[in-house]
Amino acid sequence: MVQSFNQMLDKQFSALHTLNKLTKSGPVLRICKAYKLRFTASNA
Repeated sequence: MVQSFNQMLDKQFSALHTLNKLTKSGPVLRICKAYKLRFTASNA
């Protein structure tokens, strides 16, 4: 369950990373990184 959710999160993360490169909106990527780190820490 957690594994599949992490895979889904990774897909969203890479999509947002692409969007970030297109829009040059750095804060979006930083927020996503912070969210992903916090989520990973809460699952560990």
